[in-house]
Amino acid sequence: ATYPEAGITSGGGFSVYTPRPAYQDAAVQGYLAKEAPKLPPAEKFNASGRGYPDVAAVAHNYAVWMAMWMPTDGTSAATPVVAGIFSIVNDQLEKAFNGTVAPKLGFANPLLYKLAGSKPNVFHDITEGNNKCSSSCCGDYGFSATTGWDPVTGLGSLNTAELIKAAITARKAHQ
Repeated sequence: ATYPEAGITSGGGFSVYTPRPAYQDAAVQGYLAKEAPKLPPAEKFNASGRGYPDVAAVAHNYAVWMAMWMPTDGTSAATPVVAGIFSIVNDQLEKAFNGTVAPKLGFANPLLYKLAGSKPNVFHDITEGNNKCSSSCCGDYGFSATTGWDPVTGLGSLNTAELIKAAITARKAHQ
């Protein structure tokens, strides 16, 4: 989550605008209770806001073509990877149902948080690192990664093979 020489770090935290959705309650409340002594001062973050991120993906040194190959970093690099994983899951759901029902993940977040509690092997839990920034452009506070959901790496990175199995099982249970 943090590279020692990095001037900037991963984002993550709590929204000041959007309240925490119910599907996040158990995961986020668990983090807040467990990490209470290590959290930034209460006035520096909105503990009742929506926690982010939901999941993590590598976001460093992606090759992008812009009249030449250029390395790029950040959410704009990692988000299409997660979208691609969800597309693979949707493809496997359609195959599992022989194209007859064509169930899709749709809004995946409630399922992801449910799976975090019932099938944690769907995620590669990232338990080390933080998003405390050492650059002058950042504030003095951040959060630490830990077991389970955290505002640095969310639920962790996706284990695609396990997510496919869990999504198929979940959809079959709701037929």
